[in-house]
Amino acid sequence: MARQLNSQDREYNTAGILLAAGKSSRMGRSKQLVKYKGQPMLSWSVHACLQSNLSRVVVVLGHDKDKICKELGDIFDHKRVSVIDNPGYQAGISRSIMTGLAQVAEDHDSVMFLLADQPLINGETINLLLDRFMASGQDICAPVCEGILRNPTIFRRTMYRQLLSISGDAGAKKIITANPDRTCLVQIPDAGIFQDVDTSADLDALNSR
Repeated sequence: MARQLNSQDREYNTAGILLAAGKSSRMGRSKQLVKYKGQPMLSWSVHACLQSNLSRVVVVLGHDKDKICKELGDIFDHKRVSVIDNPGYQAGISRSIMTGLAQVAEDHDSVMFLLADQPLINGETINLLLDRFMASGQDICAPVCEGILRNPTIFRRTMYRQLLSISGDAGAKKIITANPDRTCLVQIPDAGIFQDVDTSADLDALNSR
């Protein structure tokens, strides 16, 4: 387990926003609840956040919200976890980004956006990104593997206005690519940890590892 810093060691107060509101149309069922190693996939992402130095974890739900809350009620009760509803989730991931950001913008100097379908992202990886972000002094931090921008990503308060301007399913990637001089890129050699699960075939491949 990654070492957790004491609060006085943290240069920034970073909130994690876990984007988990989508309908999972390619999966045909709520991928937040499909089982990986016997546990709902979303629970792996929440546990990773709780094992990290993120000061708060905001889980943005939408489709099948009540079902997900019932299944993951115990972990959602953790004092560092907040669950919020995005009733406009069908408008795209940008709506979830804005919904989550609205919950933390006033009290947090920076935010990390995480995806609910990357169960191999762990607390150690999150802390590595946080440490590099803090040391860099940049406004954005993103992992890169095999020349491709990956998730999770971190944005300083100075970028909140731009985050609130995105729309549809574009996500925050276009903000990163538009601001190369303000971005710290962290090379991660293991592409496997970024494996996402969009289809039943993806899930089968993950469980066979």
